[in-house]
Amino acid sequence: MMAIVALAAAMPLRMMAQATTSTPTSAAVNLITPLTLTQVSPLHFGTMSVQASTAGTCVLKTDGTRAQTGGVNLSTAAPLATAASYTVTGAVSTTYEITLPPTISVTDGSSNTMTISSLVAKAASSAADGTTGTLSATGTDAFTVGGTLTVPAGQAIGAYTGNFNVTVAYN
Repeated sequence: MMAIVALAAAMPLRMMAQATTSTPTSAAVNLITPLTLTQVSPLHFGTMSVQASTAGTCVLKTDGTRAQTGGVNLSTAAPLATAASYTVTGAVSTTYEITLPPTISVTDGSSNTMTISSLVAKAASSAADGTTGTLSATGTDAFTVGGTLTVPAGQAIGAYTGNFNVTVAYN
């Protein structure tokens, strides 16, 4: 009788041991070339004036052309307007995402500032403005950046500058 009780007590353990199994599983990783981003030209809205009583904007498109609104008057005097341009290198035929700041502040080095907003990018590999590009069969692409400069009425004359970060990352 004692042997039957011992045998019955051992059975669930043996059954539990038989109910588990394992299998070898492989692990892998694919390392690709890191992205590099190089600025070719800066974002420059060119030369303009603004009326003393009327604010306005200068819209710099990704193709480098400008449009004015309100009291802003565009000039063809140097320095000329340029959309910011960049080159990207990385893994062949991969897509990447461009991240731009929501606004940029430019200053004359004193207390006078203006804001650049509505930043937009256009990759050479894309048919339209957007924040996605595709690296070519040689692992390269280029893109440009434009935006909208808001110029308050009677803004102080001077040369305004500022810095901003552009980031690219694989999708």
